[in-house]
Amino acid sequence: MARERELSEDRSQERQQKTLSLRISDVLHDRLERVRDVLSVKAGSRVTTSEVAKHLLESADEERLELVELMQKPTDALLMIREKHAQGVRLSKNEWTCIAYYAHRGMEWFTGGHSNILPDSYIAVVKAFLAVYDILPDSDTRHQDYYFGNLADSEFTAKRPITSDVVLKAAAHCIHKVETAKKPYRPLYVGRNLYHALDSENITDTTALNEALAPFWKALWRLAARGHYRVCSLPLRAPKAAGGEHYEEESFLPPVSESVPDGDFSLSFSTLDNTDLSILFVFPGTRGAMYPLSRYPMIAAFRAMLFGICDDSEMQHWDGEMFYAYTSRNGDEIDVSFRAKDNGITFGFSSREWAAVKRLFAKAWNSPEVSRTWDKLVEEYGEL
Repeated sequence: MARERELSEDRSQERQQKTLSLRISDVLHDRLERVRDVLSVKAGSRVTTSEVAKHLLESADEERLELVELMQKPTDALLMIREKHAQGVRLSKNEWTCIAYYAHRGMEWFTGGHSNILPDSYIAVVKAFLAVYDILPDSDTRHQDYYFGNLADSEFTAKRPITSDVVLKAAAHCIHKVETAKKPYRPLYVGRNLYHALDSENITDTTALNEALAPFWKALWRLAARGHYRVCSLPLRAPKAAGGEHYEEESFLPPVSESVPDGDFSLSFSTLDNTDLSILFVFPGTRGAMYPLSRYPMIAAFRAMLFGICDDSEMQHWDGEMFYAYTSRNGDEIDVSFRAKDNGITFGFSSREWAAVKRLFAKAWNSPEVSRTWDKLVEEYGEL
């Protein structure tokens, strides 16, 4: 089935508007939609399909088409890029651009109003941008205002015109604030700078580009995996080939426990088909509840909630994508309660019990078996 779209081209020399009508396939239409998402990010507003087509016609070259092909099948493209990197093969500019695009998509994804991205990851992205910025052939790029706007906050102002020195100072200010702010500081749009520099600047030295970005691969990949999960709702995991290696349905990791006055909180771990993680959170007492946490996204959301809410403040709550938690006063004590949003079942804890659960999870993630499994899942899902 074909679709018909009107594509407009403005020829200023002739001072007239010419309209070109084409019938295009569903596949080509889907490809234009994908490019529209990419260009909308750069423009800061939604662009039309006609504008996308006009842009491609005006700038059609082999390099641009390569990026379009990568964006068409993001899971396959990112897995291919990871394999090339693992083999020590130099990545193309477009492959780095693909990584940067999904990294910035991941950075701008707030789950339930919260971002679980580590401060070091924000810093790594700013430094990655600076590394690319340093190898640009023209230090007085026309994109200075754009870069400055994504780095500076209300505390850092500068007179126009924005120069490269001002951009560098704004970047240093941004890094310093992430490192020293009392409350988590999240420079939400710094990922756009790296993506924009790779996509729009005239970078021809691929060797220099790979050397500049190599130190930041781990952080960029994890953010790209997060962005990919946001867009595709899938981990970056190669599918098992039909008739390939057989996996055990479950394998078990050593349990972990933490004592409280009336017994032990404990965690039992199992791996699901050797690809994901499942936890059974066991409460103390002869009739203690057993609460299942299955697969990385749910476990990551629970850990974010657990460590994101304190047990020393009466007026606190956590409203995440999967869990809701809040504190309340019980005499002189502060209690903490949480519930999963999909079932509403609520559990309450004293402040001492909540602290014990935090110690339990911290102890578990310090064990080599859990840590090794978790690190693998972070590579596939990103920092959720």
